[in-house]
Amino acid sequence: MHTSIPRRSRYLTAFLLCLLVCTVACQQETRRPMVLTPGPSPILGSGVAAAMTPLFDDFSDPTTGTVLAGADEVAQYRFVDGTYQIAIQAAETLAWGLIDHDYGDMTVEVDTWIEDDTVLTATGLIFGYQNDRNFYLFRVASNGFYSLERLEENAWTVLLDWTPAPILESPATLPDGSLSYRLRVTTRGQRISLLVNGHMLEETIDHAFPGGKVALAASTLNDRTIRIRFDNLSIRPRTTHPTTHGDQTDER
Repeated sequence: MHTSIPRRSRYLTAFLLCLLVCTVACQQETRRPMVLTPGPSPILGSGVAAAMTPLFDDFSDPTTGTVLAGADEVAQYRFVDGTYQIAIQAAETLAWGLIDHDYGDMTVEVDTWIEDDTVLTATGLIFGYQNDRNFYLFRVASNGFYSLERLEENAWTVLLDWTPAPILESPATLPDGSLSYRLRVTTRGQRISLLVNGHMLEETIDHAFPGGKVALAASTLNDRTIRIRFDNLSIRPRTTHPTTHGDQTDER
């Protein structure tokens, strides 16, 4: 006996298959290997003492040594109008400017601008940095998505896949058209908290890197040329010792 499949069922089946193919394709695009481009690294000899010292830099003085200017084949790192700028001229490339202090539990915050809102790109923070093959990467993309990944022995693991967030759908727009964000990462033991513009995006647990350095990160996705700026960098180590003002360094 022959039984025909109703037309509506055939359409639904075809739609679900197309959706599955698109989902797989998007995941493959997300996990496509990036070219890693470390920026110039300060040599501060920071050690443990620096890890307990809060840091603030508004990048008005390029001689502070928090991050350095420089260039390589695909990226430039410059101080522009009191900000730190990373410019990239290659697709699917991750570039970063390293702050050469080791931190354990801490909160890092920075203002960041994506200068051209017509390109698909991402700005972010690297933390738990051991070397250029081992670190965490928190990214916010210009299309309103965010992600958290871990690079361990040069292999990527997605901890939080690209996720839309209402707070990212309407970021502050500067007069020149730049998209503006205030990024914040807090680490406490194995807990990682991600915030944008004071709003909690997500918390997760991971134990790979309990501490390390911090870096300002920019990455191209489909587009080849981007410029991202950073300003008002703040890193506050978490300690149990009060400051001279009687409060703690680990603000929430």
